[in-house]
Amino acid sequence: MMKIRKTILFFILFFLFPNLKAEKQNLAYIKVDSLNTSYELRNNFYFFEDKNSSLEIDSIISSDFQSKFQISKKVKVYIDNPNSILWVRFNFINVSNKNKNLLLELKNPKIQKVDFYEFTNTSLINHIKKGTLYNLDKKHLKESRLFFEIHLKPGVNYSCIFKIQNGYSTRVSFLLKTHAQLIKEKLVNLFLSGLFYGVLFILFLFVFLSFLIIKDLKFLSFSIYIIATIFMLLNFDGFLFEYLWKSSYLWNKYSNIFFQSIVVISLAFFSKTILKTNLGIARGSRSFYTVLILVLVTFVISLYPPFFEFAIRIIDILLIITPILFISNYLKFFNRKNPHFLYYTIAFSLFSLLMVFSALHNFELVGSNYFTLNATKFAFFINIFLIFITSINKYLNINLLPFYNTIRQNIYEELQTQNDALQTQNEKLEAQKEELNAQKDIIIANNIELEKLQLAVSNTNNFIYIFNTDGDLLWYNASFSSMVEKLLPNIDDAKKVNICDISYNKDVEKELKKCISERKNVTYETVIEENGVEMWYQTTLNPIIDDDGNFKSIIAIDTDITKQKEYEKEINKQKQDLEKQKNIAVLRRKAIELQKQEITDSLKYAQRIQDAILPKTKKLFSIFEGFVILKPKDIVSGDFYWYQHIKGKHVVIGVDCTGHGVPGAFMSIVGTYLLNDIVVHNQVTDPAQILKLLNRKIKIALKVEDPTVYTNDGMDMSVCVIDKENDTLEYAGAMRPLFLFNGNKFVEVKGDKQSITSNLSYQRIQLFTNHTVNLNKGDVFYIFSDGIVDQFGGEDNKKFLSKRFQQVLKDIYFMDMKKQKQIIIDSFNDWKGNNDQVDDVFVLGIRY
Repeated sequence: MMKIRKTILFFILFFLFPNLKAEKQNLAYIKVDSLNTSYELRNNFYFFEDKNSSLEIDSIISSDFQSKFQISKKVKVYIDNPNSILWVRFNFINVSNKNKNLLLELKNPKIQKVDFYEFTNTSLINHIKKGTLYNLDKKHLKESRLFFEIHLKPGVNYSCIFKIQNGYSTRVSFLLKTHAQLIKEKLVNLFLSGLFYGVLFILFLFVFLSFLIIKDLKFLSFSIYIIATIFMLLNFDGFLFEYLWKSSYLWNKYSNIFFQSIVVISLAFFSKTILKTNLGIARGSRSFYTVLILVLVTFVISLYPPFFEFAIRIIDILLIITPILFISNYLKFFNRKNPHFLYYTIAFSLFSLLMVFSALHNFELVGSNYFTLNATKFAFFINIFLIFITSINKYLNINLLPFYNTIRQNIYEELQTQNDALQTQNEKLEAQKEELNAQKDIIIANNIELEKLQLAVSNTNNFIYIFNTDGDLLWYNASFSSMVEKLLPNIDDAKKVNICDISYNKDVEKELKKCISERKNVTYETVIEENGVEMWYQTTLNPIIDDDGNFKSIIAIDTDITKQKEYEKEINKQKQDLEKQKNIAVLRRKAIELQKQEITDSLKYAQRIQDAILPKTKKLFSIFEGFVILKPKDIVSGDFYWYQHIKGKHVVIGVDCTGHGVPGAFMSIVGTYLLNDIVVHNQVTDPAQILKLLNRKIKIALKVEDPTVYTNDGMDMSVCVIDKENDTLEYAGAMRPLFLFNGNKFVEVKGDKQSITSNLSYQRIQLFTNHTVNLNKGDVFYIFSDGIVDQFGGEDNKKFLSKRFQQVLKDIYFMDMKKQKQIIIDSFNDWKGNNDQVDDVFVLGIRY
């Protein structure tokens, strides 16, 4: 039997010894290639514990010493003896064809001393010192974590050795990565850490503010627990070491046990404040004072170096068992009246369970993954979040709800007061509306009287005209019109005519000033000679003054007094002839000089008339957000817009009349009149029907009796009918499209390829097509004339075109409508440059 045992032992030693020897002699190399960014170091590095702290680097790198190194089977290496020195060796070989720059991280930033040696074969090439006993600002890399640069040339063997010393037992692990991977990990780590600590800090602020409002001790104790946890975890992660006490060795050593002690005490204090009953207060107090005494005793004995490691273990255990100690108390008081104790039990149970996972990971009894590496953070976050939800839910109805109800009542009373004020304002507006309606009736009656007066004025032979205090002509009757046309044959309605410039009386300005200053009637005589015929007129200036005493205008009446002056004419014939020659010369000279100005003034006056006829944008844009761009080519415009709210629908029309200037303006007046008749009087809101009826009426209105005369006057139109009740837009177009952004999608709705025309060549009335679009809030649509797309400009002097206009709208449709308007105007002006405007420009945009 003894022989058999010896034989078995012999074979075991025979096979075991060579294997062990081979393991120690054949050192493994970490192969570095060009693909990997991080490398697995398990089974790829060696360590040796110098328990007497007697060895130096020269002995360590000697070839005889290499057999004493042991290969690491795990990721971490432990130093149980605080007086020991841990030697760790790595071997590298660069198998790629490029230089490789790596970072070797020692994943414990609180080690006191780390000596890093680099060498090839047995030749030392570099020596770096790091650790908490060295000032962080003097480190090779400005980083609280322990990083060491590794520079590898292709095909070269490389080795490095760490000499690690710490004043207490330590867990040591390493990680090998590239610079790019380091930056990526650091950014991700900082982002997740910032998010984690930010949420905890927000919870702290909310709980502390709740304490300030409610004055409940539970919220104060809970806020202390949260802020203590934040500082403890920041210290674990090394942030406090890096930014606050990187050069304080003693405090760095005791900071962990200090913050853990504060967290255990604050956790026990919060747990004590939860128990409200007398029995609960007694039980909670006993548990709290027990934990408090244990923590204080542990912290005191940690100040004695031989017991430092023991004290750390005790604090770790207290951090796990303190919640368990209070769970038994919570379960005793859980009932229907106190259901929140069950939630506290769940919160503390999960906390203890996760802390156990963290302890198992520290002792490598469970594997390393994202969950186990961050088990401590998960434990505190889940515990704090569940306690926060439970506490807020419990005290909301008891304390906060009455406070919020008071605020809500105050807000309601303020809104009620504002509502009463608005009601009073509405009543005032209603009274103003009735007053305006009364004034409207008076105006209608006055208009009837004015029509009668105009009929009488039109049929008289006297010259009747009205001008302002500056002498600018405002109105004149048909008799005076014939005289003006004779004097100024090329007069333009938009150009101002001044009475002082066309009057034959040289004292007209003096008489005008006399009428204004004395505010009474002034009479003077004027003689006109033309083609040998002498005409005498007596002019009476009548000032018009309103009820407030303001001077409004002057009415002038010229009466023919030629017969009365015939006798005087015979006596002073020679003198009058000379005066006539002089006056005619002066008038002709002035007529030539003022001809251009008169044309422009007439056009401007016609523009005011056109502006008075067109609808005001204020009414439309009080309902919708939008804009109108109307740029006439020649002061008055052949493009116009029309709006009416009828039968619950909003009818918006854009019209491009044939021609521009005065002809276009007359067509716009005809179009406005016919649209009023179709939509307002006949109550037609169907877009296609509006176009059809307008096409018929324009043929009738512009019908020429002479069959030999051909006319093709008309207009291109866009008709939009908005139904806000059904969120729809009906559209029909005559040679004009609709641009629509429907839910951020661009849609072009093309109109029918036929215009509204006076041409009678085709007796059959053309039909138009309706297009219906469902509108969403925020949708934007645009109608426009061809003036903007037909404008020549740009570098090649080409047309602006519809495609370029679409791109402008796609770039701005989401902007404010006022800003859109300005951008469209600027784009048009930039494109036009120094070129003349080719046509009237009209663009209307509405946001639904």
